[in-house]
Amino acid sequence: MSKAVLRFAFSPVQSFIAEARRTSDLFAGSRILAELASAAAQSIRASGGELVFPASLDGNRHDMPNVIVAVVPWEQVERIAEEAESALRGRWDELAEEAKRTLSRLGPVDRHWDETWHRQVEHLWEVYWAAARLDGSYREAFRRAAAAVASAKRLRPFAQVEEPGIKDSLSGSRSALCTERLGANEYWQQVRHAQRGVGVLGKHERLDAVGSVKRFSGLGREESFPSLPTIAARPFLQHAETQASQALEAYARALAELFQACQVDPRRMRRRASERFPYDGGFLFPNRLERLALAEELDVTEDRIPEPERAAALRALQSLYREARWPSGPSPYVAVLVLDGDSMGARIDALLEGTDPPEAHREFSEKLATFAAKVRELEKDFPRVEVVYNGGDDVLALAPAQDALGFARRAAHAFHEETGGSASAGTAVAHWLQPLGDALKAARRAEGMAKQVTGKGAVCIELQRRSGEVTTVRAKWTHLEHLDIASLVELFQVNRLSGRLPYALRESARAFTGTGPAFEAVVKRVVARQGNWPDGSAPERETLVTRLTSFASALDGAGLAGAEELVGWLVVARFLAAGGEE
Repeated sequence: MSKAVLRFAFSPVQSFIAEARRTSDLFAGSRILAELASAAAQSIRASGGELVFPASLDGNRHDMPNVIVAVVPWEQVERIAEEAESALRGRWDELAEEAKRTLSRLGPVDRHWDETWHRQVEHLWEVYWAAARLDGSYREAFRRAAAAVASAKRLRPFAQVEEPGIKDSLSGSRSALCTERLGANEYWQQVRHAQRGVGVLGKHERLDAVGSVKRFSGLGREESFPSLPTIAARPFLQHAETQASQALEAYARALAELFQACQVDPRRMRRRASERFPYDGGFLFPNRLERLALAEELDVTEDRIPEPERAAALRALQSLYREARWPSGPSPYVAVLVLDGDSMGARIDALLEGTDPPEAHREFSEKLATFAAKVRELEKDFPRVEVVYNGGDDVLALAPAQDALGFARRAAHAFHEETGGSASAGTAVAHWLQPLGDALKAARRAEGMAKQVTGKGAVCIELQRRSGEVTTVRAKWTHLEHLDIASLVELFQVNRLSGRLPYALRESARAFTGTGPAFEAVVKRVVARQGNWPDGSAPERETLVTRLTSFASALDGAGLAGAEELVGWLVVARFLAAGGEE
């Protein structure tokens, strides 16, 4: 019996994940994609297919790629592919039905609601597959199958599905669920006020069927995922647990008393933060205790918030800051990080030139699976980082701003260790109040800029201040060895370097297009003026100058504007040292 190479893919992927206003949407979207891919891969294997990518299904099912490659019997290709598609759609239907049952207990359902639900659920997923007969050359069969799937994606017909009325809050393009009697705003207000809806919906949120699956299926339970402010506050919370534990517990008690005074059961407000602080990390920021924000968070009217208990909670929070010796409180900035293997198509193509292409491809798939496992292991070294998606060579994570670069660098190193290739990363650092979807787009944009660096193996950070100012920096991983940004952050933190340094260097180096001796002289002069250098520290100062100029020169050699990039990286280091303070 002759065989064939089957390539099976589905979409949307990135846009499906990006339709998110909360971290729970992001995590649920990732889990749903993994569930669908796993269902399809299991079906292919059960039908006699030999999986090549992924090489096996024995790893973490949350780390499944959304493209599947298998060797299957040629005569059974169509049946195997159709059964895989059926398995994928069947798993989606199960998740959708679970969400629908939950929603039907929270609000009314009628014919109009049901028609909208089925239209949106049934028209979401596009499945693409192609097979090429394996007539001796696995490489050629793989290429033909890949080209056929790519062509099918380009030529797919776009069904014009009408989505009338008020749009949902996640995609902004699909109709929000409603009934004939209740408009979208009224319907979702009723759902929000239902007992199990509290905390799942924001005051002005409206969902369509797709967003409802993310929020109300078993994969999207809110309490399972840390919020953006919780992630941003983790460095402060970790410090407070050891250095100001009594003040932290006192603040938690003050919050519980505030909730009770607002006639809200404190147990309903519990989230995954820490043992000593069982509430959402947003309550570690004073703006969450403002009357309007507090009313929306508790889903009560402002007149139900008693001022004495609110003022007492604010005083307890300020006392916590003092006891922790962290006068400004936690940094409100969080990082969205994406990392992706470089030139993967070319790498796989080169692998298939060998004497045993199928085995080489399978071995490479196993290396990618090992890399995914190493990323999960990295979470032990970076416990404040949350990995959202980890499929094949693609990683999406959320982190406190100060942890993102170190995690990305270690992940890129693990990728190189396992595959021999390079990986590039894009990171958006933004205030936790910024829409999550915008931060995701910024991270993808930064990833694209990193991929433009010659030879890749690069990182790009887009720093978005709340004021609207944006700083974008790039470098290769090897360049950062010269810079040692962690030590720069420390120098800014202990005031060995003035916060004026980046801006003074920008002014002095404005006229330089290169990084030769004249530029080095400027760096030496600015560092001397903008640093706190006690007697006897001249060698330390000279070492720093050498690090900075070597970094800028290396960037020049890679086709980047070394002087400009150096200033940008110093701005980033100062920002991280100040926790976002201006």
